Amino acid sequence: MAGLELPRLPPPFIYVPNLANLRDAGGLAIADTKAVVKRRHLYRSADPSLCTEDEIRFLHVELGIEHIFDLRSEPEFEKQGREVVAGFAERIEKYNSENTGSSKIQRYWTPVFKTEDYSPESVALRFKDYGAEDDMGFVRAYTEILLHGGPSYSKILRQLGREGGGPVLLHCTAGKDRTGVIVAIILSLLGVDRADICQEYQLTETGLAYRRPELLEKLMASGAFEGEKGREAALRMSGAQAISMQKTLEMIDERWGGAEGYVKEVCGLSDDEIAALRKQMTESVDKAHSGRGIRAAVLAKRIIF
Repeated sequence: MAGLELPRLPPPFIYVPNLANLRDAGGLAIADTKAVVKRRHLYRSADPSLCTEDEIRFLHVELGIEHIFDLRSEPEFEKQGREVVAGFAERIEKYNSENTGSSKIQRYWTPVFKTEDYSPESVALRFKDYGAEDDMGFVRAYTEILLHGGPSYSKILRQLGREGGGPVLLHCTAGKDRTGVIVAIILSLLGVDRADICQEYQLTETGLAYRRPELLEKLMASGAFEGEKGREAALRMSGAQAISMQKTLEMIDERWGGAEGYVKEVCGLSDDEIAALRKQMTESVDKAHSGRGIRAAVLAKRIIF
């Protein structure tokens, strides 16, 4: 969907001209505690492959991002053009070679599906029969993501659990489905209230709103969605409504007993690794608030776009 101008959105969105749906998933309260999810540690976005060298520098210097996890598949690389993916890797390498600081940006290919296209358009088409009346299309799609994502998700979870293991940027094609699922798992593990997790997921509706008319047009033109009911189904399957994540979390409860059961059974994490993740990914409310104003002022002064 090249050519569409990225709008400037209010926080928690962060404006980078060539990177849609970028936001900090931190700052959410941990239920029944005086702690929050650590800010500036867990970022999520759409595909960053078109980021310029200046934008890569912004991600590293201003946001602190040191690790980028790409959840996309080989067919998505082919569809985009492998030269685009290679160009992004080359710009990161060039930035790292010129960066005199001690930290660098590391990029990891951690596909949920290696050989399947799981872009929003493909998900909508694949699960169209479940999208007409309710949110079962998303539950089915997200169940597949959870079942196949264990090896890749475990790498992300273990990275976040390491001392000094962040900040990280997680992305797929749109930053909606595969990214949304792992972020919801992380927030659930940390003890964020379910309603807040679902609302954080729904922010993608805002982050991708500028793209949605074009996606909807493509879905309707495919012939897979017909009439008014078909249009309603296409709208539902191309969106990111809180109810879809709520139903998915309920499914996780029923199947694995919750996020902790999932990461133990499917991702292979131990109790100690889960405890380390919780330690590294949370901070006190006082610390979060004291850093927030300072950081906002710095970003305001050093904005480059």
